[in-house]
Amino acid sequence: MMLIGFVISLLLCILNSKNISDAIKSNITAIYNYQSIGINLALWYLPSLFITRVIYNQIRSNVTVYLITFIGGILAYLLSQWKISLPCIIQNVNLGLFFFGIGYMAKNIQ
Repeated sequence: MMLIGFVISLLLCILNSKNISDAIKSNITAIYNYQSIGINLALWYLPSLFITRVIYNQIRSNVTVYLITFIGGILAYLLSQWKISLPCIIQNVNLGLFFFGIGYMAKNIQ
């Protein structure tokens, strides 16, 4: 279903620019930079959440939750302060790891 937005956006770009290579290039650039295109821009969190969950599950088997939370929080803070330009999934994953760790610790408290 999510591909419908990409197909519609590609068709609209082709109709507006009359050049298929420019339309494809603009969509690929938008997917790389924003992990979405204009029509699906509000869905940026889905790939970010997916990558965060996969990384959390892989790291969790080898590292304590406290270390994951600490490192995720520190990396998220440093990336925001140093204005390092990365694809937004990479920046969101660090903050996501921080909140996943906080949620796991809060679950164990209750």
